[in-house]
Amino acid sequence: MGIDIQRGILGLKGQRVNQIKLDEQAQQLIIRCRRDKRRKVIDPVTGEKGTINRFVRRQVRDVPLFGYPCVIELELAQVFISKSARRLEHCEFVDKGCRFTHRFCRMISGLCRHMSIQAVSRHLGVRWETVKNIDNAGGLALALSHLPKDPVSIELQLSARMDTGHYRLIRLVDPK
Repeated sequence: MGIDIQRGILGLKGQRVNQIKLDEQAQQLIIRCRRDKRRKVIDPVTGEKGTINRFVRRQVRDVPLFGYPCVIELELAQVFISKSARRLEHCEFVDKGCRFTHRFCRMISGLCRHMSIQAVSRHLGVRWETVKNIDNAGGLALALSHLPKDPVSIELQLSARMDTGHYRLIRLVDPK
């Protein structure tokens, strides 16, 4: 039995899908990707073109497909900056250090609007603390997007979130 998925559905920009495999034992769908060699390597901090030092593999969770949990195995390039400095290239659909795609995080936030955190945790097989943190981060991003962009209202919203005890550190990044 083969699986035919159009390239645009997965939305894995910068990656080339090599294999889609159903792991019967783990009961999950594994999508193996390799870095698209046609794309130039760009330093995420300076935005300049660089050279590839080596490739790094990561596994991230994505939305379930065909009723199975989905794991995407990515290949990212480590950019050579100088003799002692190297950085991983930016990936548009996964944040740095995060084990979940943006699409999966939006799905968790959407499910939390209609189900309890514990029910979402059991349904997706993710720890309830992780579900709570993803939902709170999505709520903060939504609240900040509807506020006027003056620094006082942003500071008030951030301090209100800090006072509730959900966060110890909030890093504000300009989306542009």
